[in-house]
Amino acid sequence: MFIGPSSESSAEPSVPVGDLGPLAWVLDETRKTVQTATKALRRFAHEAEHARGVDLASVDASQLRVARQQLHQVAGALEMVGQAVAAQMVRGMEAAAQRFIAHPESCTEAAAAALEKSGFALIEFVESQLSERPRSALGLFSHYRQVQELAGADRIHPADLWAVPWRWAEPQGMPAAEPLAPSTGARSRLDQGVLRLMRHAEPRAAADLAAVSSQLASGSAGQVASFWHLSAGFFEAVAARLVPVDLYVKRAASRVLLQYTSLARGDTTLSERLAHDLLFFCAQARPDPAAATPALAAVRHAWGLQGHAPVDYEQPAFGLYDPAVLAQARRRVESVKENWSALAGGDLARLKPSVDQLGLVVESLERLHPGSQPLARALDKVAQQVRRSGREPSAEQAMEVATAVLFLEASFAEFQPQDEAFAARQQELAAGLDAAADGGPVASLQPWMEELYRRVSDRQTMGTVVGELRVTLAEVEQRLDQFFRQPDDRSGLDAVPEQLAQMRGVLSVLGLDQAALAVARMRERVDALRDEAAVPAPASDGTFERLGASLGALGFLIDTLGYQPALARKLFVYDEAQDEFRFVGGRVGAGTPAVPATPADAGGISDAASVTSEPPHTPAQLDQVAALAALDERPALAQAASQAAEAARHDDPASLDTALQRLQAVEAASRPAPLELPAAATTSEDDDDDLLGIFLDEAREVVGAGQAALGALQHDPEDGEQLTTLRRAFHTLKGSSRMVGLGEFGAAAWSLEQLLNAWLAEHKPADDALRGVAAEALQAFSNWVEAIAGQRAGDWSAAPFEAMADALRLRGERRDLAAGAMQVGAPSGVAPQPAAGLLPEDALLDIDVERLTSPAQDVDQPPLEALSMEVPADELNLG
Repeated sequence: MFIGPSSESSAEPSVPVGDLGPLAWVLDETRKTVQTATKALRRFAHEAEHARGVDLASVDASQLRVARQQLHQVAGALEMVGQAVAAQMVRGMEAAAQRFIAHPESCTEAAAAALEKSGFALIEFVESQLSERPRSALGLFSHYRQVQELAGADRIHPADLWAVPWRWAEPQGMPAAEPLAPSTGARSRLDQGVLRLMRHAEPRAAADLAAVSSQLASGSAGQVASFWHLSAGFFEAVAARLVPVDLYVKRAASRVLLQYTSLARGDTTLSERLAHDLLFFCAQARPDPAAATPALAAVRHAWGLQGHAPVDYEQPAFGLYDPAVLAQARRRVESVKENWSALAGGDLARLKPSVDQLGLVVESLERLHPGSQPLARALDKVAQQVRRSGREPSAEQAMEVATAVLFLEASFAEFQPQDEAFAARQQELAAGLDAAADGGPVASLQPWMEELYRRVSDRQTMGTVVGELRVTLAEVEQRLDQFFRQPDDRSGLDAVPEQLAQMRGVLSVLGLDQAALAVARMRERVDALRDEAAVPAPASDGTFERLGASLGALGFLIDTLGYQPALARKLFVYDEAQDEFRFVGGRVGAGTPAVPATPADAGGISDAASVTSEPPHTPAQLDQVAALAALDERPALAQAASQAAEAARHDDPASLDTALQRLQAVEAASRPAPLELPAAATTSEDDDDDLLGIFLDEAREVVGAGQAALGALQHDPEDGEQLTTLRRAFHTLKGSSRMVGLGEFGAAAWSLEQLLNAWLAEHKPADDALRGVAAEALQAFSNWVEAIAGQRAGDWSAAPFEAMADALRLRGERRDLAAGAMQVGAPSGVAPQPAAGLLPEDALLDIDVERLTSPAQDVDQPPLEALSMEVPADELNLG
């Protein structure tokens, strides 16, 4: 919520920001898919519970496989939009589902409920990344731990959710220390210190370990020295009580001892996983100016951790409520606002609805936040008092209830039930409501209440402005699109300069100077296009393409304003040299040293031992693998490597071969997810097949919805809602097909969407001609979808669709779809390729604007209609 500071905001400032458009794009589909998968798991668990002890094999296990596949697709989608930490959480859920497939009896109702709650937490976290103050992924750890336990994972650590890529650094300004080489004395000091820390959590023991680490760093060079500097900073933090000595801290200390043992044997291979974990605890250290921690300070400076704030990873920050209950609460608050305002104005017909709806708001509040009973009771007290009086509320009552409702609206927008400000302000509101109910004096409006009113007003104003900008931009796009198709007809350009001038004024008021400059330049180009002498040149000199790209970026900015206005001001620039407005996402937070993307190996194993490509076979090599696996908290791999080393020492080729095969299998099965955020999305053939499968399923559903809308229009041609549904069907087919590289399919759907856009703009009823064109197109799209599924789509083309749609849209002619378009194409064997200039692969699913922004959906962030991309000149309308 935006009413108070969050303890978790800005916890990871060196993680790149921006590029949130693709995330907003796939959010709704991600939410629905996760919900579908977890519901399938719960359904199986419920059925299995009833069949337990009778015949568990009779329960349909296919739903487990479907759920696993759905989670796999979600993880891939999140990785492709740059949400690696969220994807890792889903990978854990997928692994748990895979374990349920292998052992159906383990899918209990408790386990399925835990995964469902983890799904709630995941979606809440992803939504928070689109807010003004994104929260740290460490708040997911309690759910992540439970998921990994269900999956049977070897390693479970909060640093797995710390989205900072690993790199080696050389801390400067470390305190001077006498050099110390590995020796019996050094080992004894480390042994004693770790033992005391493990048993009694003694700060003095940690201080001794910090001193030994500093001495070992002074006696080393290169990465080994950097490792011991890290160790010194870690133990300093523990000694100063800046990090709690929990299970993970103790394990890290014991792993430092293991790393020392490996180094003392002459093996200079370092566990980057361990180094990353130590760095994580240095970042988690609580700031304390009075603490003398020079090594910790040097480490934090070397790795750019000055801006990191500690997060209590043991305290769950997400998944504390059912999102369906929150969505219901938002609807109830919205309903009571209007009725209470009317009742306060004297409309007694609103008395009963207002009282009833306040009761529903009270019920939602108690379900979402049991600690809110004082406020709930106070609201109910006023409501019942008004009900008994049969009159409108007093001015004091009206004001206090209105303020409380506004507070709840703002709180539910970004609900954080653990926010201390939320609890404190509830008490103030309850006191004011009680005073108003008792007829006593009401306290004056507090500053935070005034700020609340202002911010809610600003948000409502922004919503109105964004809506108006979208409408104006769509009109500009449509007029320019018409001109680009028919350059000889310039009549449609007459209104464009004035529309662009209006947009420029609004953008200037909003402080979007770069966007305002870009629109001013676009107006100059349009004025030039209106000059007949300038018409032939723009198509050849790139003016059309630059205008198209700028309009696409402008649409992206307007959508970004809807969910993160502050970010919108930072991520777009006008390139004067190229005469183009551009999206420039992916920047690093200001004031924070950039962390180079040189990540550690996921498990610290493959580089040292090449387990998967050239399996080690000597006892020394296998011992090294076992040691590194132990350092990286992979006990199954460590055990397998130790057994293989033992077989190698006994010179038993058959046993060694068996042990090596088992080692390879364990390594492949237990390899953890990478630490790094992917620098660029890559997709495999399997991923392409998954995406194509998603498209085919969605396309069949969308065609059916369009045909149902046509059936309704047959009975009522003036039903605007059904006409909008029909337009939405073509819109979704357009976007979804492009995102899997089906450019011809997308162009065909776009021609029909343009037709429906024009029809809706003129408020014309769906006459026989329009219904006929739409019916033929939908049937043809259905055939085309099946042709794609059967790899027989080589002969399909957008041209017949465009000819039919353009004839009706531009000339009012009813033309039949070319006969060939209704037939299933001949085999081609050619896989669909991404269409040049269209959406990149990391935009998975086309999310329809109207469906997402309808009140019933409870979606707070609008989707995006365009990414930073080249837009074809003949395809400017992105709506």
